[in-house]
Amino acid sequence: MSENQDSVVVNSQPVDAIISAESPQDEKQEKEKKSPQYKASRWSSSWYDSNPHYLQPDHMTREERFPLIFDSAKKLKPDAKRVLSFGCSTGEECQALVKRFPDAEVIGLEIDNHSIQTARKRNKSENVFFHDEIGGTGTYDLVTALMVFFCMEEAIPKDRMASNLKKIDKHLNPGGVLMLYTCDHDPTEILGADYEPLNVWIREHNKNGKHYYNGYYRKRGGTIVEEKLDIDPSKIEEVVEPKQEVSDAG
Repeated sequence: MSENQDSVVVNSQPVDAIISAESPQDEKQEKEKKSPQYKASRWSSSWYDSNPHYLQPDHMTREERFPLIFDSAKKLKPDAKRVLSFGCSTGEECQALVKRFPDAEVIGLEIDNHSIQTARKRNKSENVFFHDEIGGTGTYDLVTALMVFFCMEEAIPKDRMASNLKKIDKHLNPGGVLMLYTCDHDPTEILGADYEPLNVWIREHNKNGKHYYNGYYRKRGGTIVEEKLDIDPSKIEEVVEPKQEVSDAG
């Protein structure tokens, strides 16, 4: 969901010290966010202009939202010791990842303050941590950015996607795997020769009919653990986005 700056480490206070109950004002704001007028304004280019660090205006996630993608992550990088969920929203994806990588440290990265507080409050694993900026978090063997680099209406600025991928690149180890799902712009073009495409495809969104780029990539260099990826991209759509469960973020 976020574009993250390369400097500060997350607040080191205990979770209980920084999480408080939602106020009536929070409830009012959440109700306003569900209105058609609010949603229309949030998916506009003017919203992106006034929120230069953000990639996503809305939150929609659940723990096993992308089971085949998570399973593919385990196949592609079975020995991952540090895993990053880039744009983790309220953190459910991190819980799914730590189930598949129980010995790894899983980091969720999210710029939205309310989301990161919610993620910390709901955290169920001692191996999962949440940060609001990427700087100082170290390097990773596996990075996921799922439905982060896209917009339902107007495409996100290409340079914003490119700048975030550049930051991810600084923190991805040689031989590491980068998994991108639902992007407005072609990651293969942005990543260039430093990344080996492992599986790339274009998907049609089941709500707005727009086409988006997807891909799994390996950063060149390092020791490669060869693993055949035998997943049909069309099956991903059937599993994670059944038509009867369509949501605003898709």
